[in-house]
Amino acid sequence: MGTTPSPALVQQVLNDAGDDPDQLPVLQHVLLRTYREWERAGGGGRLELAHYTAVGEIERALDVHGNEILAELSESAQKTAATLFRSLTVAQGGVALRRPRRLQQLYDVAGAATPDARREVDDIVRLFSRGDNSFLMLSSRELTPTTVADITHESLIRKWKKLEGWVREETRSAEWYADLSRDVVRYRSREVSLWQDPELAGVQRRRADEGWNEAWANQYRRDQDPEFAETLRFLDESAATQADRIRREQESRDRELEQARALARARRTQYAVAMGLLLVVGVAAVILFFNYRELNARTEEARRATEQYSKVLADNEATRSRLAAQEAELEKLKQSGNPADRQRLAELQREVEATRLQAKGSEDELTKIRAGQKQTDSDRSGLLTRIDALQKERDQLRQQVNAYSVQQAQPKGSTPTANDERMTVLQKQLEDERRTSATQLEELTRLRNENASLRNPKSGAAVTPPPSAQELTKAYVDGVRSFELKDFKAATVSLAVALTFHLARTSAGQAAPKEVRLSGTRFVPFTPYSYLAVAALETKQSCDVVAPFVTGAANEATPADLRSRLADARKACP
Repeated sequence: MGTTPSPALVQQVLNDAGDDPDQLPVLQHVLLRTYREWERAGGGGRLELAHYTAVGEIERALDVHGNEILAELSESAQKTAATLFRSLTVAQGGVALRRPRRLQQLYDVAGAATPDARREVDDIVRLFSRGDNSFLMLSSRELTPTTVADITHESLIRKWKKLEGWVREETRSAEWYADLSRDVVRYRSREVSLWQDPELAGVQRRRADEGWNEAWANQYRRDQDPEFAETLRFLDESAATQADRIRREQESRDRELEQARALARARRTQYAVAMGLLLVVGVAAVILFFNYRELNARTEEARRATEQYSKVLADNEATRSRLAAQEAELEKLKQSGNPADRQRLAELQREVEATRLQAKGSEDELTKIRAGQKQTDSDRSGLLTRIDALQKERDQLRQQVNAYSVQQAQPKGSTPTANDERMTVLQKQLEDERRTSATQLEELTRLRNENASLRNPKSGAAVTPPPSAQELTKAYVDGVRSFELKDFKAATVSLAVALTFHLARTSAGQAAPKEVRLSGTRFVPFTPYSYLAVAALETKQSCDVVAPFVTGAANEATPADLRSRLADARKACP
């Protein structure tokens, strides 16, 4: 090499490499990069730690180098490079692996149909396989359609963050295409319908952004899957059907708008008296609307206050229970007279004082919430009384309008045709007003019932409703996706939320789902304990944390890909 490494560099490299054999290719790469950095800096003296640090050390050397190579390419060439590397990797069981490809296959996946496009692919392959880069290895020095290109080593996939992101997006695209292929087959027998937004928009966006073609699709095509051309026909038919539906809906809205305009023109010809009466009715409806809105706001305030009261009450009861236990232990220590317990006695006395203060704070907050509830109940009762009076006034006005329309059925000096038009317009307005009145009456009844339930809740019953099925499903899906991406910390948080929602719904008598839709038509079994046991073990939690999840997993149908790791969790924390 013409130089020697400094002792500090040797020690740092040994510390960074450890005893993991998977680090050997990375170590070789970073040492070569360190030597090149030494040459670039003038090539004098020994290889120093500064040269090693400048190239990113063993942890970031591949990432820094890969980004430097990529920066040498134009924007369009960078997009082509992403397509090539996505084709050279494949995810199996959540693990990214190398996937060697012939150069002709890379041409086809990248859509390089012209000589210029194939030269661009060749230039990218040469750049990444060059001796001082060594990101790719080739089966022959001369590039021919049969030359096999392969990623140098799997650690590159894990260390180069850009490539790791490409692999993640490629996996998602493959899942989308698998879901799409299954639905194309099922659509032949009309087991499913055509796709529509948001799924249709999502797959169309990926297809356009990533340049899906037949060669790309054949990488993931199974024997039972349709040809790529049939899949495209399915997407085109889905898009055309959706566009036709949107067009018909727009035409329907246009017709309704034209009818509304015609009705508005007819209303302008009504008698001044009828218009005046209806205007008064309209004003009453507006006043009712604002009263309804205020009543809704007050009802929501009452609901939130009741929920807060229940929470504070539960906290207060827990504090009281803890205080009783502490006081019992304090009394026991006082009676024992054991000098060894003096320190614990002093600590316990401080804890008792702190718990008493906490209990007092909870009781003060409960008193404040109860006072607020009384004021809210008073406001809502006043609103209900006001709404009753307004409804009676509006009903009287409507009766006057109805009586007026009967009187005007055969006005003197008018033709039958003009009378018919006036009656049609007036009756239409009256029907609209009756429907509005019925809707408002239903809303008022609902608010009254809700008011009664908030004033007289069942003894011991929880006021706060359990989490919805959608909230449970979202938390579980987020957890499983993070788990599959090996982000076990994020998975633990989301899955713990899902388990909490599940227990709350179970206590409310609502059954747990057997399986949850992860994406498209892919479903996974609902097994939060199993995922949490493995995730907690992966994040090196203590057995106090892992063991309850392992126990809960015993009652679940554990997914096949978790069984071995769950067995490890049982062995580590029996």
